[in-house]
Amino acid sequence: MELLQLKYFKAVAEHGKITSAAESLFISPPALSAAVSRLEKELGVKLFNRGNNHIKLNRQGEIFLRYVNRIFTDLECARLELEHSLEEANNTIHILATSSDLWVRLISSFSAEYPNIILSSAGIKYHDPVDMLNQVSFLFADEGDLCTEGLESITLFEDAPYVMLPPTHPLAEAESISLHELIDDVFFLPMSGQSLNRRMKELFHSENIVPDRAHECSVLVCRHMVAEKRGIAFTTKYAERVLPNVKYIPLRETVSNWKQKLYWHADREFSKQEMDFKKFVLDLYSVADTQK
Repeated sequence: MELLQLKYFKAVAEHGKITSAAESLFISPPALSAAVSRLEKELGVKLFNRGNNHIKLNRQGEIFLRYVNRIFTDLECARLELEHSLEEANNTIHILATSSDLWVRLISSFSAEYPNIILSSAGIKYHDPVDMLNQVSFLFADEGDLCTEGLESITLFEDAPYVMLPPTHPLAEAESISLHELIDDVFFLPMSGQSLNRRMKELFHSENIVPDRAHECSVLVCRHMVAEKRGIAFTTKYAERVLPNVKYIPLRETVSNWKQKLYWHADREFSKQEMDFKKFVLDLYSVADTQK
């Protein structure tokens, strides 16, 4: 079993289509399909249920994906630590985020104002070990995403859930929508481990909603499924909106504590570059630093 096979498996699991996964990997669909089949043969178990236009993880595939994600998380952790050991004297700041869509404006604005400081960013799942935080300067996460023992934090803003609809949906012109009005729709949720996946499932549970048809895909696939009128998906008030042919409408359900926060180790000694970054973040979100 090779690391490249695991990378191919992970891409197919996240895209839900051989063609789009192959495109992202810059290989041909037949080559990718053959690689996945070889992996299944090596493991002695099928990992996907295959249809005419899709390929979906089965129970065994979901189990295997959890371990594959851990492998790539450990590799990313190793990469960050190696980079950190080599770059302690340069202008690189390492950050982690559980919801990358929320921080596009921040990273773009900071890079424009501080072109000589390099931001190295990586994603982290909400159930990933917090050991990764030892190798980074800051973590951006929802208040309930991770164990935050030993960390200090500042709340940057409170977010809220939105639904993404195709323009032809009967509720596409509504000012707000209840989840109960969407119960007959096909739901596309972010992959397990993503912050929004956890939050939406908590919201479903609080409203006693059990969707009949709910699929878990990468954020990119969720968006395109809405654009292709295959169903609906979810996002948040402050997430990046990149598809013009999609309607973004707030949910009426009452939610609390969807707080996006900036975290750092309590005993960390900041470099000048890190202090500049922290100040920039707080100024951008108009937050007072009460923890100098």
